[in-house]
Amino acid sequence: MPALDGFDPAQDLMLDATTLRALAHPLRLRLLGRLRLNGPATASQLASALGENSGATSYHLRELAKHGLVVEDAERNRGRERWWRAGHRSTYFDMRLDDDTKATGGEFLRAVARIDSEHMLRFADNVEYTAEVYGPEVADACMLSDWPLRLTGAQADELQHRINQLVDSYRDLPAEPGALRFRCQVQLFPLAVDEPEQAS
Repeated sequence: MPALDGFDPAQDLMLDATTLRALAHPLRLRLLGRLRLNGPATASQLASALGENSGATSYHLRELAKHGLVVEDAERNRGRERWWRAGHRSTYFDMRLDDDTKATGGEFLRAVARIDSEHMLRFADNVEYTAEVYGPEVADACMLSDWPLRLTGAQADELQHRINQLVDSYRDLPAEPGALRFRCQVQLFPLAVDEPEQAS
């Protein structure tokens, strides 16, 4: 297992074969992500936000709860209304898939990649209004960039650690007045052998 930048066992979870199977479902990933981003919610609220029916969100929340990925927010519960919150700040995953995690790990990572792509597309679909909606300072800060690099495995590992450390230094800053929620996505992966090198 490589060193884990920013991993705090008191707040974060390392996925194992069991928790990976519980999370390797697109709706479960969306539910957990929504709870992490927006805080506690009910199955009905999550269903409305995600365009699902409350029976499905309720079922999948219970499945996530079996593995501690979400927990009931008992202080908010009223009568039959159950509130849920994320059980951890972040989940971590070892990309070196073994026989126990290969199939499920692939499903999990493909679901994560699709969700990340959706976030980028949602931003790109309205990019021309960023300055108008958020102001020029925010527009100047936003980016969707990629750089083709020639790296050894060791160099790629060093780059990943340096990026993680930099982003982690911003992770738990107290919210200042006017602070907005940003999503920082990082992808670092080798190009296919026959894939042309080009930067956007």
